[in-house]
Amino acid sequence: MLAVGGGLRGNLLTDAVRFGFRTGTAPALLSLLFGWLGARSLKIKRHIENLPTSKARSVAMGMVEARGHVRRKYALVSPMTQQPCVFYVLRKYRRDEENRAWREYGVVDCGPVPFDLEDDTGRLTVDPAGATIRAGHRQEVGRGAPGLTLSGPDDADEKWVEE
Repeated sequence: MLAVGGGLRGNLLTDAVRFGFRTGTAPALLSLLFGWLGARSLKIKRHIENLPTSKARSVAMGMVEARGHVRRKYALVSPMTQQPCVFYVLRKYRRDEENRAWREYGVVDCGPVPFDLEDDTGRLTVDPAGATIRAGHRQEVGRGAPGLTLSGPDDADEKWVEE
């Protein structure tokens, strides 16, 4: 502890932060950091946007964009709605006792299961390991919801969301 002006005044880190904000050093460093992060994100975004869409027969190695129809390689079925799929994630939520907000308490997903992408020129096998996947279908079920599912939550303070 440092004694300044006869009173106790926090630790060294607190003093450094206060000094940084008083002199303008901390806001300057934060703006440089956020500027660098923004420029980096913009560079990645532009790189992805400038990828040409390839056909299956002429796809190159590396990062590519391809369009076509998805075909399952394995008999993968979503656990809640029992629908055939190439990917699923099931999130389980429970209401918080204090503010009644939904809190996630469990996640189940299928993991990176390879699938095929087919267009008019051929078929590609896609390994989704490390990919960000946006689901095309979302189903939310709570107690007393319509019977689209074979199983569901038993508690009124619980809901399941399947994508």
